[in-house]
Amino acid sequence: MYASYMNAPSSSYRGDKDIVLAMFSEFMFNNEVFTSIFEEKNIHWADDIDTAATLVAKTFRKWTFTMDDYQTLPPLMINPDEEGEDLIKDFVLKLFRKTILNSEESGKRIAERAQNWELERIAVLDVIILKMALCEFMEFPTIPVKVTINEYIEISKEYSTPRSRQFVNGMLDKLVSDLREIGAIKKTGRGLLE
Repeated sequence: MYASYMNAPSSSYRGDKDIVLAMFSEFMFNNEVFTSIFEEKNIHWADDIDTAATLVAKTFRKWTFTMDDYQTLPPLMINPDEEGEDLIKDFVLKLFRKTILNSEESGKRIAERAQNWELERIAVLDVIILKMALCEFMEFPTIPVKVTINEYIEISKEYSTPRSRQFVNGMLDKLVSDLREIGAIKKTGRGLLE
């Protein structure tokens, strides 16, 4: 790629962007020294590296010939609805707040179902994952139960202990049964009625 770029009869803005992205990938992103610097700053860098690389690539691709050094970077989160509100941000804030507000009650539900386990002995991240899932089951009527279960199992696989997947899966099945029994899950919308 570098030879064809250097030997090209003329240059183009797109070609320049492509070569910068290629150099970023080869000399920075895949460079052990470069990545170790970020790992020293943040232990979660290994989890975030793919997202960071994607954001860098998107930023380069969106850059146009008319932009200069003072051009503001594009926002990290863009998903506005018709009124211009950020749906993802609103969802995250609502989930966070409702999970915190219902934390004590959710903790009791989890403790009742975690046979032979005290809440303090369960991995903290697993407890948080279960509390968030409980919140989605009861507070977000348009999210299907199966989607919530699948998402939180994936989160536990990615971010918690090696055994968390089975634990979270089993606990969510029990908790959904309990919530359905008392009528606490009320889904609305096409195909969501329980």
